[in-house]
Parts: sequence; C-alpha cells; structure tokens
Amino acid sequence: MKKAICLPLIALALTACQAGKTVANLTPTPDFPAPQLLSKPEKYDAMDYNTFPVYKLNYTLDDIRPQKPRDTKAIWLTKDATYLVTAYRQHWEMMYFNMPSSEFIQDNVTEERHFPIKTIGLPTDTTFWVKGDVGQWNVFVTVYPPLPEGTTAINIGNTKALDHIPGTTGWTEPEILLGLSIEELVKNQAKFLQKAPK
Repeated sequence: MKKAICLPLIALALTACQAGKTVANLTPTPDFPAPQLLSKPEKYDAMDYNTFPVYKLNYTLDDIRPQKPRDTKAIWLTKDATYLVTAYRQHWEMMYFNMPSSEFIQDNVTEERHFPIKTIGLPTDTTFWVKGDVGQWNVFVTVYPPLPEGTTAINIGNTKALDHIPGTTGWTEPEILLGLSIEELVKNQAKFLQKAPK
C-alpha cells in the first residue's frame, strides 16, 4: 500500500471574533450516502498501517473551487446539531485519514470549544485508509453540538497532535483556521450539492 496521509486539521488553541450577519439556516442536512467498509483487520494498531480499516466513500466530488481550506468546507446548522462538511482531495489510490475527537469548532459568541459528537459512517480516533480514484474529492461529515444563537464565525482547531506512524512520511502540517464566516460556509453548501445525494 502507498503510504499517503491527510489529517483533517491539527491546530492550537484559538481566539477570534468576526462581526457579520447572523445566518439562520435550519434546513435539513443532505442525506449523504455513508462510507462503505471494505476490510477491517481483527486487531487495530495505531502504529501499524497494515492494520488500518479500509473504506470506500460513496459520496465524492469531481472538483471543487477554490481549493483553499476555508473554501472546501460547508456548514449546516440545525436546532440539534452542527454539520461541518469537508472535502479532501485523494492524491493516491490509497490514502489514510484520521478524524480526531480532539478537533473542535469555536464560536465567536461564547468562545466555547465544541467537540465532535461523531463523524458520519467513519470511526473517530482511528486512522483508516480510503480507497478511491486519484483526483476525486472525498466528502466527510462531522457532527458537532448546536452553535449558540448569534454565531457569525467559527475557528477550527485541535487540542492534540497525532503521533508519527513508523514507516510513513508523517502527517501534514497543522492548519489554523480562524474567523470562518458562517454566512460563507452556508453559501458553500452549493459546492457539495453538485450532484444530488442518493
């Protein structure tokens, strides 16, 4: 297997405040198809990439523009949860990811850090392979608690870095995303609806 990786955001504690329009967006989230588990070794070892489960993502995009980190995310807000949808490009046929429970979104009203409830169809705190076509954009949906009323911007960060896996090139450089506009993230929904989820 090729040893290629992408980590959905490792960052440090953040502070930010961005004024702007409060967006009310209580429409139902799209029913994106869940990933398919292709294989799962009997024993998982975070330090051995041969033991990582393998998934196929059943909802991908052919392209997304622009391709800066803040442009490859969208948000759906409901009364019960916050859905952060992110696209990551598949650079190799086999590429591995990790969705850490230490990743947070921080609202600009209370500055509270909100940690994920789950990632739809994928494990948390487990490194896993994604098998796919080179160049496709994989769509991940992470569910967080609802944001407080009046939130106009969020920061994204992480309280913990992942350990280096022996025999690999290492995780990508940490990214700090500050002041992501809720209004812009809502507009980005259209990028993820290029084709209707089944």
